[in-house]
Amino acid sequence: MDSNITVYGIDNCEDTQRSRQFLDSRKIPYKYINLDQDKAADEMVKKENHGKRRTPFIEVTVGTEVRVLREPSDEELADAVRDLKVIGAA
Repeated sequence: MDSNITVYGIDNCEDTQRSRQFLDSRKIPYKYINLDQDKAADEMVKKENHGKRRTPFIEVTVGTEVRVLREPSDEELADAVRDLKVIGAA
């Protein structure tokens, strides 16, 4: 099953680690792309952030709608994934 969540980040970023731990602890599937290892993804994230590498950069797809999160708090991430009906209302 294809994931509806893609997390773009770097391994030594505390915010990336926190967002991944949030998803992992709730057994929410996602695809992780390490920007240190994927130059095209790194360039895309920089382009979407006006030349800056802000991580994590998270795409949550629900149907044809893509919701983009930049350095989200756990609450913002919970709101976004709630649309996927994978976690209950907090």
